[in-house]
Amino acid sequence: MKHRACTRNTTKVEWFLLLQYECTRIQYVLNSVITEFIVVKSFWCITFSSDHKILREITVSTKFSCKGTP
Repeated sequence: MKHRACTRNTTKVEWFLLLQYECTRIQYVLNSVITEFIVVKSFWCITFSSDHKILREITVSTKFSCKGTP
């Protein structure tokens, strides 16, 4: 299964927050878009800077997928 980065809807979620969880859900609302993270113990995560630009993709012990609802 391919890893989906979901980079367009996750700018306010920083990667170190995701690392705190092995299996949980994170939801937040940004510009009327609900973004849901399903965080499970696996391998990918993405880092974000404070100005919402992607710094780099790193390999960690957390993989996440997300879906946005307008």
